[in-house]
Amino acid sequence: MILTVFDETFLEGKAEGIVEGKTEGMIEGKADGIIRVLTYRIKEPPKSIQNKINSMTSIQKLDELLVLASTCVSMNEFSSALK
Repeated sequence: MILTVFDETFLEGKAEGIVEGKTEGMIEGKADGIIRVLTYRIKEPPKSIQNKINSMTSIQKLDELLVLASTCVSMNEFSSALK
C-alpha cells in the first residue's frame, strides 16, 4: 500500500496524540493518587495544595511526591516540598 504525504502526516499526528493522551492520563492518575494518599494518611489537602499537585506536568516530580505523601508525617512536611 502506498501512503500519501497526507496519510503519513495524519498517522504521525494520530500517534503523537495517543502518546500525549497516555502521558496526560498518567499525570492525572499520579496527581489523584497523591491527593488520595494524603487524604487517607493525614487529611484532605487544602485546595491550594491540590491545585499545585494538579498543575504539575513532570512525571518524575509526581513520583517523588507520591513517595513523600506515603512517608511524611504532616501536611506541612509535604507542602514544603511543593515550594
